Amino acid sequence: MNLRDSLAAMPNAVEAPWTPRADYDGQTGEVATAAYSAELDLDDQTAIDQIIKDAGLDPEKVMCVDHPRVSTWDVPGHGRQWAYKLRLAPRPKSRADVKALLDSIVPGVAARRKTGKHWATIQIGDVHIGKAAEAGGGTESILQRYRTSLNNAVAELQMLDPLGIEGVHVAFVGDMIEGVVSQGGRNIALMDLTLTEQIITAQRLTVQTVRTFADLGYAVKVSAIGGNHGDTQRVQGQAMSDNHDVGIAVAAMDVLRELPQYADTVELVVPPRDQSYMTFPVGDTTFVSAHGHSFGAGSSPIAKAEKWWAGQALSNTPAAAGQVLMCGHFHTFHHANIAAGKTCIYSPSMENMSRWFFEKTGATSDRGAVLYLTSAGAVSRLSIL
Repeated sequence: MNLRDSLAAMPNAVEAPWTPRADYDGQTGEVATAAYSAELDLDDQTAIDQIIKDAGLDPEKVMCVDHPRVSTWDVPGHGRQWAYKLRLAPRPKSRADVKALLDSIVPGVAARRKTGKHWATIQIGDVHIGKAAEAGGGTESILQRYRTSLNNAVAELQMLDPLGIEGVHVAFVGDMIEGVVSQGGRNIALMDLTLTEQIITAQRLTVQTVRTFADLGYAVKVSAIGGNHGDTQRVQGQAMSDNHDVGIAVAAMDVLRELPQYADTVELVVPPRDQSYMTFPVGDTTFVSAHGHSFGAGSSPIAKAEKWWAGQALSNTPAAAGQVLMCGHFHTFHHANIAAGKTCIYSPSMENMSRWFFEKTGATSDRGAVLYLTSAGAVSRLSIL
């Protein structure tokens, strides 16, 4: 055999031609594109969505995770070529129709002006917008209950009108949203709205709530504190008022102040920058608002609140002068006249149940908002709506 025949007989590698492919099993996968003659702008989401579409997949259901890998080379006579490889995963999607739910909350009510010696407080806590049904919530169910509470509050105020009502105090006592920091972030898997959707929903819900009572003709005072679920992060120390619950109320009030019909009748109070609770007047009654997650040890929610309030009195803080202490966090309604002129009221929650607490103890509680009247520090006509 001569050299030429010997070389021809040598085995040669058989290289498979490059072919585009899309492998996706509903949970993970990869797309490898054909060659493009022009470079794609990978900072443009529509370009990535188009790659997914070209692979026969739906970008509404599938998303690219991590940054796409890029290969580029020169082809003689054809110029530069580009190809892309994308790692795929299911696109998280809200299971609640947020717009439809918000549109159904509460219609406007014909305006009328009232005056009197009482202020009516609507105390709202532990709403947990975004908490999934599997965890005891379900945003659709939560907003339905919230709507029912507001409608009941309107009906209750009409019944209480003969007593004389000067204005309505809408008190948000924390945990308006489920957030993403609870249990070290492990609650994220049991959410039916993203964090952004939770915040937007809560802001619009707050606007609707305030308008409900302002459109009745009342002056409206809004108070809002942060709950533990509203924390923005827990990686480093931060100002105690750096909380989504506070930001939601501020954003909602910014919207209302731009509307002439509400500019002079709606007021907002939030805690000082480095404080999680606050003391403020509503009419002739002094309120203290505290979520309850910082109360510390105690045999019951009331015992925890009493110990905390006594400590404030011992240190002579502004909270010592409070006549009504509003609390959240424990998801159950509690009411106690702790001492003469000192009343503590815990809000129930808006969720169906705390699944974790139910599994641990079997306990649930009535749900809704709390409504009561105050005059000169005295509480009356208290009910769960």
